Amino acid sequence: MTAALCCWNCGVELATLVLPVSRRADCPECRAELHCCRMCRHFDRSRPAQCREDRAEPPTNKEVANFCDWFEPASGLAGVLAPEDRARARLDALFGGVPAQAGGDADGGASQDPSPDGADDPDPAANARRRLDDLFD
Repeated sequence: MTAALCCWNCGVELATLVLPVSRRADCPECRAELHCCRMCRHFDRSRPAQCREDRAEPPTNKEVANFCDWFEPASGLAGVLAPEDRARARLDALFGGVPAQAGGDADGGASQDPSPDGADDPDPAANARRRLDDLFD
């Protein structure tokens, strides 16, 4: 069984998406364009031009729709959200910004317990600092 397709931007499952992905397809939740590098299984930030497909001519903007012949949608969230995106989502959730990605913890299940012993600290600043430190451990 293969993992369901998920939006590269918001993480919502794309169960009703018609395959192959149209160049004009967008996420029903956040309206992000889906036929883009960030949604492709070949997308890799560590590679030249951020693409594992050597024959592709990757566009400069990885988040807008393109006409790449090598596009293959990535299944699930694994590999779609970069480590810095997961960290940003966790920071946003910690400080009251945009909530963490749908489908559980952004890091795959790490506990978000604000304090090591499970008790909430009465000092909100100390609690926030401890949670921030936990993100980078």
